Amino acid sequence: MKEIRTLRLQRRVLNAENKIQVRTGCHPDENRDPQPQIRHHLNLKPQLSTHCVRISTFLLLTLIFMSNLDGFAQNPSLKIGLIADVQYCDCPTAGTRHYQLSLGKTEEAVKELVSQKVDLTVLLGDVIDRDFKSFGPVFERLRPLGKNVVIVAGNHDLTEGERKKAKSERKIIRRQEVKIKEGVRMLFLNGMVNSMEGWPEGSRKYEIGLETYNRLKSEGAPNAQEWNGGLGEEQLRWIRHQVKKSNRNHQSLILFCHMPALPGDAHSLWDTPQLLEILKHADKQVLYLCGHKHSGGDDTIGNVRVINLKGMVEGTTNAFGILSVYPDRFELTGYGRQESMGGKF
Repeated sequence: MKEIRTLRLQRRVLNAENKIQVRTGCHPDENRDPQPQIRHHLNLKPQLSTHCVRISTFLLLTLIFMSNLDGFAQNPSLKIGLIADVQYCDCPTAGTRHYQLSLGKTEEAVKELVSQKVDLTVLLGDVIDRDFKSFGPVFERLRPLGKNVVIVAGNHDLTEGERKKAKSERKIIRRQEVKIKEGVRMLFLNGMVNSMEGWPEGSRKYEIGLETYNRLKSEGAPNAQEWNGGLGEEQLRWIRHQVKKSNRNHQSLILFCHMPALPGDAHSLWDTPQLLEILKHADKQVLYLCGHKHSGGDDTIGNVRVINLKGMVEGTTNAFGILSVYPDRFELTGYGRQESMGGKF
């Protein structure tokens, strides 16, 4: 890519030189060529006068300077570590889920994220599979990352018993949150606001989740699953407000949530259609990052790019990524089973 950009700059230099020749009266001089190496570098057949060669030297130095600046411009404005579905517990392996291996995988991922000097690390839900005591060993291995860690709520994190205890930890996002950096607006969502697993059975919020689940089930919706949930009306209104703010401030928009937003997918948020309707009003392409579906995925719905990180708990090989954010694009570098990919805002 850098070679292509350099060639484009060279063409711009040649065009500029041709214009200067016309305006200044520079003309080919077959008898003199005091700096042939410059002519050879610019690949120009005619030999020019000393005055013209000086102009060429200036343009060549400009070309070299711009090429170096181009290299510096490739540094990302933001680097985000991404981990999905650690789902640790001190439990025997079940099928493809190697629960006990998740601690070593987390430690390996954290070591790489620290070495790459990420600005922020986001765990896309399901830190544990079960048992409140499972949180401690995972949090301990996250410690080298410091305070720049955000954990969005997953269905395994917020089973009622764990939800009450984990609330005191203040590590898991149970409501929406926004962070802004370098022209990027990041929204951290709670997909368990409207759910059954996140609330005590018999409570009003549980009943609201049950009503939504029964309605979707009667409609034959693939995502009518007890282990799914939704954002709820209040959070949807908040997202709509954030989209307007991102448009007004010309910001790129990145959303983080445990569950994907894919119409017709069994793992999707219960209110996927409402969310996509809101996001279509964003001026730029929206990047939506999630977990929940352990096989991962990469889909585009209208102006929304949905990237589902692969579940770390699956198999014996690790899976995590680093998202590099640039003013007009993003690049996801995958590790282990996680594929690398990129796109534009």
